[in-house]
Order: sequence, then structure tokens, then C-alpha cells
Amino acid sequence: MDNRREREREARIQNLSSQVTKHPQQQPNINAIISYYEMDGELPTPGGKIVYAFGGKVKRDTVDRFRRDVDQEKSIPWIEVIRFRFHFRLHWYNDTSLAY
Repeated sequence: MDNRREREREARIQNLSSQVTKHPQQQPNINAIISYYEMDGELPTPGGKIVYAFGGKVKRDTVDRFRRDVDQEKSIPWIEVIRFRFHFRLHWYNDTSLAY
């Protein structure tokens, strides 16, 4: 794995760790994504797949698949996406509508 991807993964883990205290209701989802990254899980890709968790279970798939999952799940997801080439943003949605 190249150093840039490893640094990005470490930054995501650190940022996610700080999010647990801000969003305690999302702790199972955040911890699941942290574990996913610690086990060398793939990062989100620009224009490609996103990483998200429902009920403490991580998925990496397309936005279209995420939308289908939102319709089927009964819990609030934690979502990681890439908006810009070298930046990432964490999004937590209070409902099932997506803000793009």
C-alpha cells in the first residue's frame, strides 16, 4: 500500500475516533468503520464507492446501492464519502434523505 493511502486511512481512523464522543448514538457504526479501516478496508473512491454502516455493519458500495439500503434499513447510517480529490468529509444523516 502506498504511503499516501496509509496516511489517509490513519487520518480517517483518528477523525472517526473523535466523532464517537460527538455522536454517541452512532458509536456502533463508527466503531465498525474504524475496525474496517484498521483491517485495511478500502477507502471511498471519488465518483465510485462510498463506505457506510447500518447497525454496526459496514458496507462499501455505490450511492445507488446505499439509497436502496436506506429504504430497507430501520436505523440511521454513518456515511463516509470523498467530495474532493485529497479531502474527505464525514456525513451523518438524521433521516433518510440524502443531501448532495
